[in-house]
Amino acid sequence: MNVKTSNILFYSGISLLAIGAFGLTFAAFFAMIGMPIFVIGIVLILISKKTWKQKLIPIGLFIVGIIAFWPIWRNINTVGPETFLIPNDYRGRVNIIHKKDCGILLEKKEI
Repeated sequence: MNVKTSNILFYSGISLLAIGAFGLTFAAFFAMIGMPIFVIGIVLILISKKTWKQKLIPIGLFIVGIIAFWPIWRNINTVGPETFLIPNDYRGRVNIIHKKDCGILLEKKEI
């Protein structure tokens, strides 16, 4: 393998690592696509003729970045408890649809 082929493999691997990391961190449904792309990127980097240090640093940085970003992304996309203010003299129907199991009673407070 010549230097040009090695560089193509290395930079293609870096690109696939970035695409796979994007898929793994931003949406769970991309994990089925992101993980194989990420693994292919790792394999391409490992078969290139770079030094071990040049190979392991980008792989490690992407893995650490994914692990560090998961809790941040989860907290950003988590919705806390909500309060619904309905006046006491309101007459009519109120539908509150939320993504919880059926049968959970909402707490009613008089203000």
